[in-house]
This record gives sequence, structure tokens and C-alpha cells, in this order.
Amino acid sequence: MTQPCYLNLDQARQVLAEMGIELTERQMKRAADQDAHGRRKIRAVQRSSRSAIIEQLVESPDGISITRVGHVSDVVGALYALASLGHEIHAFRWHTYFDAEEASTIGRMARRLQQRLRDGPLVRRMNADLVEQAVEWGAEAVFVFRGDMVRPQTYGLLKRHLPATVWAGYNNDNPFSSMHPRHRFRHFVASLKELDLAFAYRPKNVVDFEQAGAPRAVLLPPWYIPEMDRPFDLSDDDRIRFGCDLAFIGHYEADGRLQKLEALAEAGHDVRLFGTGWDRVSLSSRLSRNGPVRPVRGPDYRKALCAAKIALVFLSKVNDDCYTRRNFEIPATGTFMLSEFSDELAALFEPGVHADYFSDQAELLAKAELYLRDEERRKTIARDGHAKVQNSGYDVVSRARIVADHLAAIRERLTA
Repeated sequence: MTQPCYLNLDQARQVLAEMGIELTERQMKRAADQDAHGRRKIRAVQRSSRSAIIEQLVESPDGISITRVGHVSDVVGALYALASLGHEIHAFRWHTYFDAEEASTIGRMARRLQQRLRDGPLVRRMNADLVEQAVEWGAEAVFVFRGDMVRPQTYGLLKRHLPATVWAGYNNDNPFSSMHPRHRFRHFVASLKELDLAFAYRPKNVVDFEQAGAPRAVLLPPWYIPEMDRPFDLSDDDRIRFGCDLAFIGHYEADGRLQKLEALAEAGHDVRLFGTGWDRVSLSSRLSRNGPVRPVRGPDYRKALCAAKIALVFLSKVNDDCYTRRNFEIPATGTFMLSEFSDELAALFEPGVHADYFSDQAELLAKAELYLRDEERRKTIARDGHAKVQNSGYDVVSRARIVADHLAAIRERLTA
């Protein structure tokens, strides 16, 4: 098993900056000082030459040891939040098993095929390593994020080795959607009955998980990360790169979003588009006038939101979404949000007060015109939306508290 190698403070500070968390040298040094238990408050661990994660370890007498299994981009927020609540965190990444460079084309194809099918020697080795590492850490709780690579029999082995450990799973995709390939989430669905607790991203999955055999399912909506998702001071260059009337940052999906964006551009609005999958479709000259569509990440993602007068949200039909993480990140940046409507979103952000919504193309065009013309009203709603997201427990630490409280309650029952 690949052993972690440690980053120095300058390297760790750079990793944090790339995530949108900017610390001064003094703040970084203070964060690395040892606490009363002799542990460093921040420890940076690089697990491969291509990516890194930050583990914040702030141990307290009431904290529990939690192992987090998942992809690096999703791990960062949860590690930060759980650690800030006083829990000792370990992270196990499985994408490194498929990221390694292969000398031969056949070798690269074999890795990609195993990752796509969720089966093969690499998947079996990853599962064996997970058992070995969890036992070595002696984890009191294991939180598996998108466990589509973890086989049901792995949970059986883990439970025999760690009978008092709490097993929890979470998936931000909808594993029961008919629009996903059936094999993609077969391990996750088959493992639901092995979990002590299944966290559901959307309300309908709470019922789905319980019907699939999960002993208990709890709603865990998406979140925003205050240190990352915040208003940015924009430079002149930032405004040139990202400034626009309306911005959409997200993937292409054949659900009519392209036609709506084209209609906005055709109406004469300056529309900027960022994301993945857009190279599969043909864009009009108006919509593609800013060049090829590319994803934006880290600080550039937040700057692109801040530079737009209106940030758009389309809800995924593949996942049958009633909200998405961007619905929380946009208000957190202080930008006006115009989102596709759902009852759940309207309950979170009051229409016309904290954000606004559209249900079809005509309503989208009408509201875009209204809010681009009425700057004062647009800025008032953006300001109130920012206050709403800050004061309503939508942040990652508040969501992590839901996780930690449920894990601790189950842990207490198992050890009673």
C-alpha cells in the first residue's frame, strides 16, 4: 500500500490556496502548532504526485476517530468540517488506484475499463487495502462517500474485524435513477443493508434507501464551504475573463438547458458558459463568442460567479434533482441566483426574497430581463440571499454536525 508523504507548510499553504482558502504565513504557522494533546492542528498529506488532500486533526476528548472514504475533491470539505468539530480524521482515496500512468495503451485501457465496470483486480485490491487500512486505524466510524467501488462482502470483512465500528454511506448522485447505467451503483445499492446509516442527498432517496434495505436513512442536503464560497474582490483581469450578464457553470445535459441558454443569448444578453460535456453539442456563434467552453475550478469558479450579474442553475434530470450544491454556493458568493424551480428550493430560499426561479423558457427570459434592468432589486435579493445562506445552517460544518451526531449516537448504542 502506498504510504503518505508529508508536505511542508509552504506546500500545504499552496494546496489550500488552490482550494480557495487563503492563509497568511502567520495563520499557517499557528495552524501547524501543536495543541494541548501534542497534535498539529493542520497536517497536509500528499498521497500521490498528482493530487493532495488536507487533513485537519483537532482532537478533543469528546471526538471520535472517523475514516472518510472517497474522492479527493469531495473529501476536502468533509475533512475540514468534521475535524473542526473535534474528530480525528483519516482519509482513504480509491482514485489513486486508477490514476497511475501505464506505459502501454492496453494497460491504460485495462485500468479505465475496471474503473468503469467497478470490477477487476484493481477494484479487488482496493477493497482489500481498505480493510487493512481501516483495521490499522482502528476507526470508530467509517463514512463512505459514493461507495460505488466498495463491494458488499468488504463490509462483511470489516464488520468481523471492527464489530463496534459505525458504517455510514452517502451518495450525491441518485443511484436509483433509470438514466444511470445499472452496473454503476450496483455495489452501493447492494451494500445499503450492510450500513448502520445511509445519508441521502435528496428527499426521495431517503425512501429509496430504506426500501433497498438500509436500516436507517437520514437526509443530508448539500452545503457550501464558507472559506471557499464567499465574495471575491475582482481585479480588472478577472472582470475581463468572467464578467457577463448571466453565467451558467455546470455540465451539459439533454434537458433543454442548451435551448434556454441559446434563447438568452439570442435576446441580446451576454451569456458565459463554463463546464464539461459542451463539446458534444453545437453552440451558436452568440453563445460561443467567448471561446471554447471549459470548466472553472477553485478560486476561478468563485470569481466567475462573483463576476456575473446573474448566476443560473439548471437541475439535473439524470439525478432527478430538487436542488444542487450550486444552489448553496451561489448565494454564499453574494451573487443573485436565478434557478430552475422546485418546491424544496422555494422552502430553502424564498422566491423574490433570497433568490428567484423559473419553470420554463418564457419565465426564464422574462425574469432575466427584469433583474438585469432592475439593478437595485437584483442586488437587494443577492444581499438577502447571502444573509440567508449564512444564517440557516447550510454550511459544511452544520451539515457535518448532522453526520457526527448520528454517528456518535449509533456508536454509543454499539458500545453500551
